[in-house]
Amino acid sequence: MNFDYKILKNEKYESIKKDDADLSYYQYDTFNIDDTEIENTDKIPVFPDLTYLKDDSRKVDENIFDNEVRNSKILYEAINEDMNWIKASNSNLWTYLCHTKYFNYVKERHENGNKEKLNTRFSNFSNADDKEKKSLRRLVSRRFCTNNDNGYSLTWNHIGRLWLVPELTYKCWERFEGLEALKHDDPYHYTEMAFKHQGLLFDWYQRPGAISFRSFGVSLILYLSKNERRKVDFRRPFLKAVYCNLAVNPVYLDFNLDRTFEYFDDITKKLSF
Repeated sequence: MNFDYKILKNEKYESIKKDDADLSYYQYDTFNIDDTEIENTDKIPVFPDLTYLKDDSRKVDENIFDNEVRNSKILYEAINEDMNWIKASNSNLWTYLCHTKYFNYVKERHENGNKEKLNTRFSNFSNADDKEKKSLRRLVSRRFCTNNDNGYSLTWNHIGRLWLVPELTYKCWERFEGLEALKHDDPYHYTEMAFKHQGLLFDWYQRPGAISFRSFGVSLILYLSKNERRKVDFRRPFLKAVYCNLAVNPVYLDFNLDRTFEYFDDITKKLSF
């Protein structure tokens, strides 16, 4: 693989993240970054082309699911051998990608194939009220950028998430302890399951330290994907109880799949669901 990609210099990253940055520039199809604001690196793999395909006969969440799964496979297959958590934790990388190669893809993904809707909002930025400006600043900060937080902001970023989810689920029965019983013919089976339940994905993987418990995270996806458990009125209090219990009973340290499911069942009973 060729390692000829570039990343932002720190100064450019900071200027993009400034609270008083003029976001009207986001209305265009390209974002202005000149050669003096980037640096060459021989550490980052070349990322693949991605497209957002919209099927008007399908619902918005169905379109998003189809695109997330398809593009995560394309991206992960292209870079997984030359990517790691140290590189993924570099905010300059994802911020650069989302303002260059994937600038329009991020817009398409965010508006389900209608980037002009987002372009119009950015074109009116100067005259927008405070609420709208705050909303657009949050959108840029979360969807076009990441922070050096080892996972939390990768779930928000429309490109970082495409690496994060398969990194935590791809062939999990071979890569993570205690999941041998989950072996499946499709190496991306649990990747698809995670993308299908993005509410769970956000609720769990955004918690501090949660992504470090790989086997435990996969077991949660499997447990909560079942019928009524996927609903938010169950999922939120359940995850809160799990996360609190982990502080005093770190069951993931000696992971066993059957014992973990029993642990989840005990929590469910205590919550009276």
